Amino acid sequence: MAIIGLCLAATAMAVVLRGLRAEYALALSLTAGGLALVGIILALEPVLSEIADMTMVSGIGPENTAVILKVMGVGFITQLAGESCRDAGESAIASKVELAGRVSILVLALPVFGQVLQIVSGLLRL
Repeated sequence: MAIIGLCLAATAMAVVLRGLRAEYALALSLTAGGLALVGIILALEPVLSEIADMTMVSGIGPENTAVILKVMGVGFITQLAGESCRDAGESAIASKVELAGRVSILVLALPVFGQVLQIVSGLLRL
Protein backbone atom coordinates (compact mmCIF):
# COMPACT_ATOMS: atom_id res chain seq x y z
CA MET A 1 0.00 0.00 0.00
CA ALA A 2 2.92 2.34 0.68
CA ILE A 3 4.14 1.86 -2.89
CA ILE A 4 0.69 2.67 -4.25
CA GLY A 5 0.52 5.77 -2.06
CA LEU A 6 3.96 6.87 -3.27
CA CYS A 7 2.95 6.41 -6.89
CA LEU A 8 -0.35 8.25 -6.50
CA ALA A 9 1.33 11.17 -4.71
CA ALA A 10 4.05 11.31 -7.37
CA THR A 11 1.41 11.23 -10.11
CA ALA A 12 -0.49 14.13 -8.57
CA MET A 13 2.71 16.15 -8.20
CA ALA A 14 3.81 15.29 -11.75
CA VAL A 15 0.49 16.48 -13.17
CA VAL A 16 0.89 19.81 -11.39
CA LEU A 17 4.56 20.11 -12.38
CA ARG A 18 3.90 19.18 -16.00
CA GLY A 19 2.10 22.48 -16.48
CA LEU A 20 4.93 24.46 -14.89
CA ARG A 21 8.17 22.62 -15.67
CA ALA A 22 7.78 19.48 -17.77
CA GLU A 23 11.40 18.38 -17.22
CA TYR A 24 10.86 18.33 -13.44
CA ALA A 25 7.71 16.27 -13.90
CA LEU A 26 9.67 13.70 -15.90
CA ALA A 27 12.44 13.58 -13.28
CA LEU A 28 9.85 13.11 -10.54
CA SER A 29 8.16 10.36 -12.51
CA LEU A 30 11.41 8.49 -13.10
CA THR A 31 12.46 8.86 -9.46
CA ALA A 32 9.10 7.63 -8.20
CA GLY A 33 9.28 4.68 -10.60
CA GLY A 34 12.74 3.78 -9.34
CA LEU A 35 11.68 4.01 -5.70
CA ALA A 36 8.61 1.92 -6.44
CA LEU A 37 10.78 -0.72 -8.12
CA VAL A 38 13.08 -0.89 -5.09
CA GLY A 39 10.04 -1.25 -2.82
CA ILE A 40 8.60 -3.98 -5.01
CA ILE A 41 11.89 -5.89 -5.04
CA LEU A 42 12.08 -5.71 -1.25
CA ALA A 43 8.46 -6.90 -1.00
CA LEU A 44 9.25 -9.82 -3.32
CA GLU A 45 12.01 -11.20 -1.10
CA PRO A 46 9.70 -13.66 0.74
CA VAL A 47 8.18 -14.73 -2.57
CA LEU A 48 11.61 -15.40 -4.06
CA SER A 49 12.55 -17.41 -0.99
CA GLU A 50 9.40 -19.48 -1.35
CA ILE A 51 10.09 -20.06 -5.05
CA ALA A 52 13.60 -21.24 -4.19
CA ASP A 53 12.18 -23.66 -1.61
CA MET A 54 9.60 -25.01 -4.07
CA THR A 55 12.19 -25.57 -6.78
CA MET A 56 14.44 -27.45 -4.35
CA VAL A 57 11.56 -29.79 -3.47
CA SER A 58 10.51 -30.25 -7.10
CA GLY A 59 13.97 -31.26 -8.25
CA ILE A 60 14.46 -28.33 -10.59
CA GLY A 61 18.12 -27.41 -10.47
CA PRO A 62 19.31 -24.15 -8.96
CA GLU A 63 20.61 -23.05 -12.36
CA ASN A 64 17.08 -23.25 -13.79
CA THR A 65 15.71 -21.35 -10.81
CA ALA A 66 18.28 -18.63 -11.43
CA VAL A 67 17.22 -18.42 -15.08
CA ILE A 68 13.55 -18.13 -14.12
CA LEU A 69 14.26 -15.35 -11.62
CA LYS A 70 16.50 -13.49 -14.08
CA VAL A 71 13.84 -13.69 -16.79
CA MET A 72 11.23 -12.33 -14.38
CA GLY A 73 13.58 -9.50 -13.38
CA VAL A 74 14.34 -8.58 -16.98
CA GLY A 75 10.62 -8.58 -17.75
CA PHE A 76 9.79 -6.26 -14.86
CA ILE A 77 12.67 -3.88 -15.53
CA THR A 78 11.93 -3.82 -19.26
CA GLN A 79 8.30 -2.95 -18.63
CA LEU A 80 9.26 -0.16 -16.22
CA ALA A 81 11.83 1.26 -18.64
CA GLY A 82 9.43 1.07 -21.60
CA GLU A 83 6.64 2.79 -19.70
CA SER A 84 9.07 5.47 -18.51
CA CYS A 85 10.07 6.13 -22.11
CA ARG A 86 6.40 6.36 -23.10
CA ASP A 87 5.76 8.78 -20.24
CA ALA A 88 8.52 10.95 -21.68
CA GLY A 89 6.79 10.86 -25.08
CA GLU A 90 9.36 8.54 -26.66
CA SER A 91 7.29 5.61 -27.86
CA ALA A 92 9.85 4.66 -30.53
CA ILE A 93 12.56 4.29 -27.89
CA ALA A 94 10.10 2.38 -25.67
CA SER A 95 9.60 -0.14 -28.48
CA LYS A 96 13.36 -0.64 -28.78
CA VAL A 97 13.68 -1.09 -25.01
CA GLU A 98 10.97 -3.75 -25.11
CA LEU A 99 12.65 -5.50 -28.04
CA ALA A 100 15.96 -5.49 -26.18
CA GLY A 101 14.19 -7.00 -23.16
CA ARG A 102 12.68 -9.77 -25.29
CA VAL A 103 16.05 -10.58 -26.84
CA SER A 104 17.65 -10.63 -23.37
CA ILE A 105 14.99 -13.05 -22.15
CA LEU A 106 15.59 -15.27 -25.17
CA VAL A 107 19.33 -15.31 -24.51
CA LEU A 108 18.80 -16.07 -20.81
CA ALA A 109 16.37 -18.90 -21.59
CA LEU A 110 18.57 -20.54 -24.25
CA PRO A 111 20.16 -23.06 -21.85
CA VAL A 112 16.71 -24.15 -20.67
CA PHE A 113 15.63 -24.69 -24.28
CA GLY A 114 18.70 -26.91 -24.74
CA GLN A 115 17.75 -28.99 -21.71
CA VAL A 116 14.18 -29.37 -22.94
CA LEU A 117 15.41 -30.54 -26.35
CA GLN A 118 17.68 -33.11 -24.68
CA ILE A 119 14.77 -34.44 -22.63
CA VAL A 120 12.48 -34.60 -25.67
CA SER A 121 15.11 -36.36 -27.80
CA GLY A 122 15.73 -38.84 -24.96
CA LEU A 123 12.01 -39.58 -24.75
CA LEU A 124 11.75 -40.06 -28.51
CA ARG A 125 14.53 -42.68 -28.39
CA LEU A 126 12.50 -44.77 -25.96
